[in-house]
Amino acid sequence: MPGQGGNASEYPAEMANVMERLVQFAASSGGKTRLVYGLTTPYLCDASVDGVISEELNPAAAGIASALGIEIVDMHGPIVNKCGPAGNSGGNCFGQGSCFCPHCNGVAYAWLADNVIAPALRLLLEM
Repeated sequence: MPGQGGNASEYPAEMANVMERLVQFAASSGGKTRLVYGLTTPYLCDASVDGVISEELNPAAAGIASALGIEIVDMHGPIVNKCGPAGNSGGNCFGQGSCFCPHCNGVAYAWLADNVIAPALRLLLEM
């Protein structure tokens, strides 16, 4: 699961490659493109898998994005705050089992959009 089934140690280099290419694309748009990166949501069913996400992958991605001037939206922390830490809930969140294991249904994504993503984007648009 970490790094979409790949080796977590390869993730930073792969993510840097993707983000650098996006920065080049944004620059070619004449400054009309603003990049925002959403940190990976938790894997609530398994604390060890989520540990890789929260302790390795998300910090690596956030560091790369920050160094490249890409804004970051934390989608991991708010879900953990709402549902509890990985392993404790068994993925039972938003009234569903296996929620964020790794995906969830529309109710959870609507909550994420309304309470995390949209407010973060509004703040960025005001900057």
